[in-house]
Amino acid sequence: DAIVCIDACFTQKCRSGHPDDPVNPTATVFLSQEDICAMEHEVNELRSGQALKKNYLGDGEDEFEEGMRITMSVLKGCNESFTAADERCQKASTQFFSDTGVMALLCCHDCVIYLANMTSAGERQHYALALIKSLFGYLPDNFHIGLLYDIGCQLEQSCRKWGFLKSFLPCISFAISVFHAFGHQWACQLIYHP
Repeated sequence: DAIVCIDACFTQKCRSGHPDDPVNPTATVFLSQEDICAMEHEVNELRSGQALKKNYLGDGEDEFEEGMRITMSVLKGCNESFTAADERCQKASTQFFSDTGVMALLCCHDCVIYLANMTSAGERQHYALALIKSLFGYLPDNFHIGLLYDIGCQLEQSCRKWGFLKSFLPCISFAISVFHAFGHQWACQLIYHP
């Protein structure tokens, strides 16, 4: 029913200890810090509460994880190609900045639907998940979303492995934006290229 995209920008920072922005009296498209923290807590709970169970179909490097259409070896190659997939990669200093960047959820016309202030040094999945959850909070149950994200394959794998966005997952078609598609493994390009 609609196409949306998600990406992060680490050039939009807020200095620590300098609340110099004027108060905006209008409604905002920024997610509340409580919503973001709640999703981070949910992600941590799901990841720590479940033992890594092997849900693979096949043997060795060319196994398919349950629900995925590309093999584990392809996902591993895509993960190694993008720093956005590495949650430990530091893209901004938390020593000097309270907000290290912003992640945006946009419609197909590049209009902002939601924004999330990022407070971690890297691009963490809970920001994308919080944006998606907020979007589905305002959509009918049968609404289908095409989701473009530079590491959409990695996000889908995490959702299937850990049960993130479980109730919304059947309504999401993950894809890689054209700009990023050629950085992925060829098998990933075949499945996730829009």
